[in-house]
Amino acid sequence: MKYYRWISYLTAIALALGLLVTVGVLVAYGVKLGPISGKTEDWGAFGSILSGAFTLLGAAATLGTLVFLLVQQRNNQAYQREQERERQHAQAKHDDVIAQQLKAQTFEQYLKHREVFFDRLHSLEATFAHAVRFANKDALYQWVFPQNSPTRCSYVVDLEQNEGAVSGLVKLRSNYLELLHYLHLRPVVHLQGYLLITKMQHLMQELKISYQLEIMDGDLQSNGQHLGVNIYSPQECLEVITLTINSLLFYSGNAEFGSAQGALKETFLRRKFVVDSLDSRLSGDHLAVRKSIAGLVELERYYLEVLESEVICGSGYGRKLHAILDARLQSKQEVKKLKDYSLFNKVVEELRVEQEKIFSEYEGQEDKLISVRELFSPLNAAWHVAYKAHQQKK
Repeated sequence: MKYYRWISYLTAIALALGLLVTVGVLVAYGVKLGPISGKTEDWGAFGSILSGAFTLLGAAATLGTLVFLLVQQRNNQAYQREQERERQHAQAKHDDVIAQQLKAQTFEQYLKHREVFFDRLHSLEATFAHAVRFANKDALYQWVFPQNSPTRCSYVVDLEQNEGAVSGLVKLRSNYLELLHYLHLRPVVHLQGYLLITKMQHLMQELKISYQLEIMDGDLQSNGQHLGVNIYSPQECLEVITLTINSLLFYSGNAEFGSAQGALKETFLRRKFVVDSLDSRLSGDHLAVRKSIAGLVELERYYLEVLESEVICGSGYGRKLHAILDARLQSKQEVKKLKDYSLFNKVVEELRVEQEKIFSEYEGQEDKLISVRELFSPLNAAWHVAYKAHQQKK
């Protein structure tokens, strides 16, 4: 409004000035030259005066116009700059609102993603009848999705990434592939059972899995802590590991592994878990297998010698001897039954009977008879330890 008022004032001044010049010229002419002349020369002179006056007035008007246009241009520029500042300010406020909305949306996505992840872990715990618990779900989530935060949420893990914040799932998948390698490695190699035991223990540790059930014979321990691996029932641990890893792979947008059912059904592979648990390397790794049943360790040593004896393996009664030992050490539930001394004693007697048959089979073959006699020593040691413990309980 002030801008247009100023233009009105300037226009009025210009009109007044033009009128004042015209009247001034006429008055001056009348005072100095007298009344209106009839001469042509006087009118020519008068026209020259008017022409000069109006030329001056036109020049002043032109200058005023130029000044007016310059002022108008500057005002327009100032107005445009103000409009641009207002537009930029409004855009900045709009962008800030959008950014805040996106942050809030990302934060909600992050919280929801974590919540669903934890729900999957709770569902897995229920699947395993709460025999296991994921001890640190927050740490496991951040380990699998290291790039996620309240300001960033990604649903997919790139297993080929090897730079920056690499997901723990990359390492987990690699370790599981190593476990599968040892599971399917044929023929069975030296310490294959030990390698499987330690690899399973490592995977359970990476998955932050804490075993909740009562400690039983055959359970792997470290400083009294239950590690969730049982040498007599390794299939249980393998299924927990496989289902958990597959769940994490699916949730991170990656292909799952096949089922682990039946991967440890072969007897000779299960035997490796038992005999390799006697190896001193476990204690060197600060690991120990719980074997509280009196005579169990001695019985396993007898088992190892029977399996390694060419004489026993070449005997027609050797399979029976293997079958008795395989049956008694095939699961943690069967091993638990050996706490009953009467059953333990019965098993020892059955083994003695079969060993006597082998002894009779090789009658007259002194070198083989010596090998068979040597096997009586660890078997008698197992019975002696169990018997002594039984007597002390009375």
